[in-house]
Amino acid sequence: MDAATKDWRGIFKPCALAVVALTIVGCAPIDTLDDVDASPTDPLQEAERRILETTDGSYENGDTSRAYALKREMLEWDIAPTKLAEFDYWLSFLDFNLARLEEHFGDPDQSLRLLNHALEQLNSTDGSHAEAQALNAILVKSKIPLTPDDTFELLMSMRETLDTALSLDQSSLRVQLAAVMDVVIHVPGFGRASNPDEIIAVALATDPEGQKSSILSHPPTWGRAEVFALKVIHLRNSGLNDEAELTLEMALREYPSHFRLKMLDAQ
Repeated sequence: MDAATKDWRGIFKPCALAVVALTIVGCAPIDTLDDVDASPTDPLQEAERRILETTDGSYENGDTSRAYALKREMLEWDIAPTKLAEFDYWLSFLDFNLARLEEHFGDPDQSLRLLNHALEQLNSTDGSHAEAQALNAILVKSKIPLTPDDTFELLMSMRETLDTALSLDQSSLRVQLAAVMDVVIHVPGFGRASNPDEIIAVALATDPEGQKSSILSHPPTWGRAEVFALKVIHLRNSGLNDEAELTLEMALREYPSHFRLKMLDAQ
């Protein structure tokens, strides 16, 4: 497995001696979000910001307790029936971030559980929505290094979902991010006749907000930092280390706290 390959309603981190009730709720260290802004009347309005800030803080602190605390809080939100698909999207996005943190902190089994639950949650959304399809493709591609025996099935599923997302909305940065993942996170024996540099350039030129999705009253803006991270990985794998470091420095100026970029900076 190459370095790049190494490089979500949900589940909480289980503890070996936990009773069944605690396994369901989770045994991650208890933390609170008292120092975070109180949720607005519509908590989904601040969901993306809080997820990103909490993920970055969890990486900086070296543990995931605050991220799990946010997840517990989200599961208690009073969500209108008309916004359940939007809630499912953001909960899946939180699980995606948690999965990446758990893998980084050395728990691939928990990472895989989070990815699987994120996909189950996301499957409740309408398949005709590009943002949901893009996140689905990203989640599936993220599973490959954790379940190498299922590589072929996962890769075919990811590419089918990505093609659907591209046919729905190429102006979405998350759709373009999934396309970048497809060509940069290399799976031996399953290459595509594509130019990574061109696909990365298209993604970085894409407006992060894009078009308003019918299932998201508050459109996502995430993804640009992840594209930068994948560009750094691509450049390093191509032996262009100086250019990779310049790209990383530029990305960190734009996103100084982003956990994925800081992981690369620490390597």
